[in-house]
Amino acid sequence: DKYGEDSHTADISSHFQEAIEFIDRVKQAGGKVLVHCEAGISRSPTICMAYIMKTQRVRLEEVFDMIRQCRAIISPNFSFMGQLLQFESEVLSPPNL
Repeated sequence: DKYGEDSHTADISSHFQEAIEFIDRVKQAGGKVLVHCEAGISRSPTICMAYIMKTQRVRLEEVFDMIRQCRAIISPNFSFMGQLLQFESEVLSPPNL
């Protein structure tokens, strides 16, 4: 599995930038991307949320609701949610001047 296992010890955030760049490259080339994992409950929604937070500058709570409207069974594990919260603070914090 490209982005590791769905466990409380997995560092999925180490894959955020690679996934974001890949999705952007495919979209810029006119392609489409399917993000999936074994059950579509934890890993793939986490990657999708990171992508939307970064590219659309959307807060985690809002992007979680957006994705849950499309797929009601999403439930990223506790560790992944913590990593998304950290990513949110990095992505949405004002730049250092």
